[in-house]
Amino acid sequence: DSRESQNQLTSVLPLYNELHKSGLSAIGVSMDPNPKHISMALDDITVPWPQVPDRSGLAARYKIDSNAGLTFVLDASHRILAYGKMGPDMDGIIRKLFDNSRARSMVEVHN
Repeated sequence: DSRESQNQLTSVLPLYNELHKSGLSAIGVSMDPNPKHISMALDDITVPWPQVPDRSGLAARYKIDSNAGLTFVLDASHRILAYGKMGPDMDGIIRKLFDNSRARSMVEVHN
């Protein structure tokens, strides 16, 4: 349901708030193509990154459950470095990338 998707989205917030000043970027990609529906779904939560509709087929390409979502970690060239549910494993991957000073300026999180 949308509550699970919202939980997945907001689970990125603590890490984003901690690492944003160090260069972590985020963008939310909704499986709903209608931007008005995105606004309505986020009516009771606020995230500091943009939310956009999936118009490029990302969900179909990666067989994403539209109710649950996934977190993607990309480099500056938009290559996928990791993807999965946000949680301790994904948090660790992102932190490890940020520990590498070369990666600090090239990591983005797409949720």
